[in-house]
Amino acid sequence: MTIRTRVSVHVILSSILVASAYPQGSVACPARTIAVSVLDHDGNLVTGIEPPEFRAEFRGRPLKILSSAVVSAPRRVVVLVDLSGSDSSVEEFIHRLASNMATSMQQDELRPALVLFSDHIIDTVDFSRPTLEVAQLLARLPQSRGRTALFDALKYATVVLGQPLPGDSVYLISDGAENASKAQRKDVETEFLARGIRIFSFSLGDNSSPRTQEEMSGPGLLSELADLTGGMVLHITLAPFPERLASELQRSYHQLSDFYELQLELPTEPIGKRSPWHLEVVNGQGKKRKDIRVIYPHQLVPCADASPAD
Repeated sequence: MTIRTRVSVHVILSSILVASAYPQGSVACPARTIAVSVLDHDGNLVTGIEPPEFRAEFRGRPLKILSSAVVSAPRRVVVLVDLSGSDSSVEEFIHRLASNMATSMQQDELRPALVLFSDHIIDTVDFSRPTLEVAQLLARLPQSRGRTALFDALKYATVVLGQPLPGDSVYLISDGAENASKAQRKDVETEFLARGIRIFSFSLGDNSSPRTQEEMSGPGLLSELADLTGGMVLHITLAPFPERLASELQRSYHQLSDFYELQLELPTEPIGKRSPWHLEVVNGQGKKRKDIRVIYPHQLVPCADASPAD
């Protein structure tokens, strides 16, 4: 099937320009802005957390939090739908998503684009199209089978996004059974971290049918990608279909749209390679708060050559 809406040349060119700002070497930079979610036990955003209440550590040393603020602006999200192994239960899920999306995403100030894929890109609706068109295509999905090029599709989503903006996310609907990509996982992860793109996912599993090795490892892969980039994943068993879907969808929309922007003061020496760091929220006695969950990208990447701060 031909791609319904091709990404325009200027978007592709802008992604090439952005690529020049990806980690190339070991350049020192004084600050980094990170998207962070602070949630209560019900998955709601906890507001009013001040910089001294965040405690960050990198390579055994504390990082200073320069500022923390909940920002409000329309967010871009690429809805990435895996059609490689779609069956009636998957189609039922996506049709419910379509009926929920048009109104809910607009209420949460989300601007969706849509990419359908299997072992290749099947169809695209980019950000120039209205939200209703995204929902309409979800409601009449083409038939597809075959292998799953998950990392290639994630790479393509960065092209659809083009020039990075705060709050960019990918909303992935897949079983995670990667088996056909040319793109390497490490390269895709580094690109998402460098651009600050978070991965949110519904992991679709059907326990009623035999599963391949890729399908069995898929949920773990989706969780690892979401955890690394500061997103979240909800694992859904498609048989029987969960009645809680509407509330889970609404919660995921809120987490896509509402979060803290933390500005970190980085160490003076360059970050030579991708490295883990730790972030938590503490109480007045300096002890970790156990009543909340802090969701953040779990690795820092080297600074861009072209800019002293990102």
